[in-house]
Amino acid sequence: MAGILKVDQYQDFNGNNIMTSDGSGNITINAAAMKNTPSFAVYYSGSQSLSDNTDTKVQFNTEVYDTDNAFASDKFTVPSGEAGKYFFNVNLYYEGRGENDYRRFQAAYRKNGGGLSLPGSLHLARENYSNNMRANGASFSITLDLAASDYVEVYALQDNAANASRNLEQAYFQGYKLIGV
Repeated sequence: MAGILKVDQYQDFNGNNIMTSDGSGNITINAAAMKNTPSFAVYYSGSQSLSDNTDTKVQFNTEVYDTDNAFASDKFTVPSGEAGKYFFNVNLYYEGRGENDYRRFQAAYRKNGGGLSLPGSLHLARENYSNNMRANGASFSITLDLAASDYVEVYALQDNAANASRNLEQAYFQGYKLIGV
């Protein structure tokens, strides 16, 4: 047997209205309660040098948006009162500038300056030890449980047969707080 539930408002656990109805089929959603914020998107325009076989913090010099001014100094910091689960995505593109000496390109997230205790499969690495690759890219997403003041950074590593610096040509980093989890 199916039942009908009739209500004029839905509230979250703290008593905040999430959705209301006027009784005539018109629903109003509290947009402030349903936003994936804080959120940000940043990228690096230019070319960042990556030393051979060295973890290098990726620089991001252009903000697309930053809803809570939480992205600064190439890292996202969780604002006060905004602890929760966050989704992050990074896209990096490395180019060897014509040399056929590329071996490995790796991208990693760091929380509070240290590595994350994650399975090895979540530390994204592209490898080719035949030394015949000229360019490669990495796209890497992750969900992290963060407390206020925790911060997240992106690091990259390139390894090449010439033991020389190479350039990170494109970098894009974005993230937002998940709702409902």
